[in-house]
Amino acid sequence: MKKIDFFIAGASKSATTSLLNVLKMHPGIYGHDHPEFSFFLTKEYSKGMDFAYKKYFPEPQGCRKLLAKHVLLMYSKEGQKKLLQEFPTVKIILVFRDPVQRAYSQYHYSRSLGREPINNFKKALIAENQRLEEDGWYRWKNNAYLYNSMYNLHLEILYSHISPDNIYPYVLENYENISELADKIIDDLGLSKYAFPIKNLKINRTKKARSVYMAYAINKMIRNENLLKKFVRNTLPNKLLLKLRIGISNLNLKSTDENELREDEKDFLKTRLRSVKTDLNRKYDLDTSKWV
Repeated sequence: MKKIDFFIAGASKSATTSLLNVLKMHPGIYGHDHPEFSFFLTKEYSKGMDFAYKKYFPEPQGCRKLLAKHVLLMYSKEGQKKLLQEFPTVKIILVFRDPVQRAYSQYHYSRSLGREPINNFKKALIAENQRLEEDGWYRWKNNAYLYNSMYNLHLEILYSHISPDNIYPYVLENYENISELADKIIDDLGLSKYAFPIKNLKINRTKKARSVYMAYAINKMIRNENLLKKFVRNTLPNKLLLKLRIGISNLNLKSTDENELREDEKDFLKTRLRSVKTDLNRKYDLDTSKWV
């Protein structure tokens, strides 16, 4: 009988997609092709686990353990409870990068996908409190730049209702050490050692939209229901649909330099996220010394 053994639950914009792609190279792990296993945070949950297995894990499992990922699960206690209800012993993997850089990366990611109308990072940060107070986190989950970087707050909630033995938190120093991180996780999970062939691994780095107007148009096209979309979805296999969706979005993206973060923006973030660095080090024994 299938069951999810491991779940990468966060943090967003912390190389978790790259980590998923590396870990599922292990012969003892079966990871999904979809970027996110959104089942526990969407209406998909009402369709049951059989639907989830068919959509996300359609191939025979064999002796492999199932690995899923949804980076927003870390921020949703309701989603965590649903996961635990189905899989009480699931091992939850968490990856944390510098919270200042993470917030900046998420802003540009949301802009590139047409999810952020404010064209100034600091103004978007200032607007965050009002957004969350008026509409709640789920409505603005992709725009909660500060809140999603408050790892200490979310870890405290996780540890309040999940056994510490089932939580595996890690600090990502840089994208280049993703293989070292994967090795450590494999070892901590008690799986056999494996030489990951990741020479040409593509890292999902921060990108900007070539055209914000095009980003909004693509976002609307992907999200809105219409007869053509229904026909395509019912005709093409899930794997091809996924590649098509990602390909369309990538047409409007270009690389950016995270060092473009202005000093006033950096100071604004550091002031509000100061406790994150100290708490992760003091309470959870994580090395955050290289964070700004």
